[in-house]
Amino acid sequence: MLHTEDGGATWQRQKVPVQEHLFGLDFIDEHYGVAVGSRGTILITEDGGTTWSNRSLDDDVTLNDVRFIDHQRGWLVGEFGRIYYSNNGGRSWVKQKSPIEVDFASGESRSLFRLLLRDSHTLWAFGMDGSILATQNGQTWNVASPTSTSHAGAKKSHLFAAAAFDGKGWAVGERGALVVSSLTKNEWTPVNLKAPPTTLNGIAFGDDNLGLIVGNRGLILRTDDGGRRWQQPSFDLVETTGNGVYSRR
Repeated sequence: MLHTEDGGATWQRQKVPVQEHLFGLDFIDEHYGVAVGSRGTILITEDGGTTWSNRSLDDDVTLNDVRFIDHQRGWLVGEFGRIYYSNNGGRSWVKQKSPIEVDFASGESRSLFRLLLRDSHTLWAFGMDGSILATQNGQTWNVASPTSTSHAGAKKSHLFAAAAFDGKGWAVGERGALVVSSLTKNEWTPVNLKAPPTTLNGIAFGDDNLGLIVGNRGLILRTDDGGRRWQQPSFDLVETTGNGVYSRR
């Protein structure tokens, strides 16, 4: 667990009471945060990360993401297509019915990797084989899928990350998969990218219609118009050698 107080210029390690892998983190405000990871790990901080308490599940399941809509209500997603809900700030969790959940004994993989929240009731979960789950009340989950097959393999590509911007939801994943939907609907449509079909691991939007997608092999895609066009930016790469310094584009 790493923490910064200067916008990322420097990072300090924080002590946590477990040695498990950590995959997801969400802060409700500057003090209260929840982290999740392997073997049902759930960690809670109420002092901005100075100390963390262990609230892990009594279940050997990998948890990949956590999102809270307020100081009480939050959701977890993870291995075997599991979905958990808390109404007390993460101190206890109840497993919700997932339409893709499988038993450990089945040998199947149905992991969910990322959550996207629109409001206190409307959420999406993204996972393996292009799985997209949706709920309109925070309790009952249904399967949603891309509405077009124009992107080769879009329905089979795992979806690893998601973001919302300007009334739309976006999700990225394997083999250059990118899907988009209006946040008022549940119709996810694949987008054809002019980029290598490598795995896309993250997506985020900022101000002035700026958005970034990052992927394997150092791939970065950028949009300056809210996602209508995505391009690979060029960079000045500077390398230092024993004979001096040179740069190349």
